[in-house]
Amino acid sequence: MLDNIKTIDEEIRSLKKEMDQVEGKETEVYSRIVGYYRSVKNWNLGKRGEYKERVPFSTISGQEIKQIVNAESSDLTMSDVSDQKVWSYTYFYRTTCPNCPPMKEVLKDVTLKSQSFNVDTDNGMEEASKLNIFSAPMAVFFNKEGIELYRTGNAGEVEENFISSAVTA
Repeated sequence: MLDNIKTIDEEIRSLKKEMDQVEGKETEVYSRIVGYYRSVKNWNLGKRGEYKERVPFSTISGQEIKQIVNAESSDLTMSDVSDQKVWSYTYFYRTTCPNCPPMKEVLKDVTLKSQSFNVDTDNGMEEASKLNIFSAPMAVFFNKEGIELYRTGNAGEVEENFISSAVTA
């Protein structure tokens, strides 16, 4: 048993020594700056400081977004449409948004009470801020009492989960 421990310790020392002697090439990182990509090492000091503070995006599910944005709402999902819990929706869009027309096209097949707001207008921005809408497109679904059940900015998600459920209900 003691011999095994000595052998392992020797192997660890040997591997640490090898690791200290590894030579490699520094990785060059490119990122977008003021409309174009440039090597981060060539950025000025202020921009490099900003780069260090950036938070990368991660993929999270619609359910996780709902929990983050509206922690007080119930655990309903769009699949609950078949139970007739969804009563209405509000759609937020921008005129220059490339993803807004596909969402609008999908939502026209949703037969619920609805309203739409262009967040490029003062009124639209005011309505979006009431619901903490920070991106477009965004569809927010409500129950009969006006309580938010679900929100999504993904047209495919609406089509897959909402329309297919409504059709089979």
